[in-house]
Amino acid sequence: MAKARTKRTPREPAPALVEQQPCGDTARTMAVVTSAGCEVARRMTAEGCPLAMVGAVLGLPRRTLHDATKRQPELADAIAAGNGELEKELVNLLIEQARGGYAPAAMFLLKSKCGYRETGALDGSDTRVQVNIQIPAPMSDAEFRQIIDGRAEPPAPALPGRTSR
Repeated sequence: MAKARTKRTPREPAPALVEQQPCGDTARTMAVVTSAGCEVARRMTAEGCPLAMVGAVLGLPRRTLHDATKRQPELADAIAAGNGELEKELVNLLIEQARGGYAPAAMFLLKSKCGYRETGALDGSDTRVQVNIQIPAPMSDAEFRQIIDGRAEPPAPALPGRTSR
């Protein structure tokens, strides 16, 4: 038995995500992401997609997408909004886990959101550690043997600018 054909209703064409526009007085063109493309970029970044994948869906290489974000503040805002939505969702998940008693989530939130540090400077100043090595003045083998045997105290470190013996 043959299938009955159903009448299909025409679908609206998908909105263009990227348009090519002339670039100045030259014959070259540049890619401009439309408002529909900006919405796609926002949704994809909110889902955690990398920019390379966003560019692939828009039909742009990653470098071209990067250039478009520099030229189009609305595209940059859409990507930032998507990343903000993703961050909010992830932070909420961490907060739920921390409130549920999961200590690693609580420690991560303390460190990343509240600036908590287990060690080191709390004021955000330089956290490098300075190590000073003091070398004693030269001594003879007999003097060294007395220090090792505990019969004498080690000499004071040589101070800069002073000569020993």
